[in-house]
Amino acid sequence: MKNIILQGLPGIGKTTLTKKIANKLKDMAVEVTGFYTEELRDKNNYRLGFDVVTLDNHRGILARKSVEGESKYKVGSYNVHLEEFEKIALPIFDNVKSVVIIDEIGKMELFSKEFERKVQNVINDLNITVVATVPLKGGGPLIQKLKNNNSHHLITVNAQNRDKLLEEIMSIITK
Repeated sequence: MKNIILQGLPGIGKTTLTKKIANKLKDMAVEVTGFYTEELRDKNNYRLGFDVVTLDNHRGILARKSVEGESKYKVGSYNVHLEEFEKIALPIFDNVKSVVIIDEIGKMELFSKEFERKVQNVINDLNITVVATVPLKGGGPLIQKLKNNNSHHLITVNAQNRDKLLEEIMSIITK
């Protein structure tokens, strides 16, 4: 199994790395699907929330800091827009050919039990390579299971190695 689990602190470069991996795979004509999460900031650099963006550029709201309309799904001061996340993210699992990028498997995303089920399915599929990001600290049972599975390549992304990991990860995927 060639699953790669990237862990690291928020803002360390996990999403940037997953985008580079996806672009490199596309350049090599490897069929890759997936999504990444992107911070949304205002002109004063204040974080407003997060969007979910598929590799084929469909975008939706994952979470927003908001006083209007409280969600029953919350992480800190963020209202999680579960229905919109599922509408954008879940279809990527329907047609995985070779490699799937999942950025990220975290608290917000795991409010979706269907997302959790689909992640477990692709993780266990020996014909699919998964490149996923998880938080360095915390996480529920699925995240711990991913981190503790010795058949996965668990890589900690940090300021010292983040610019050098692309080659290492590509060699794991293409082996």
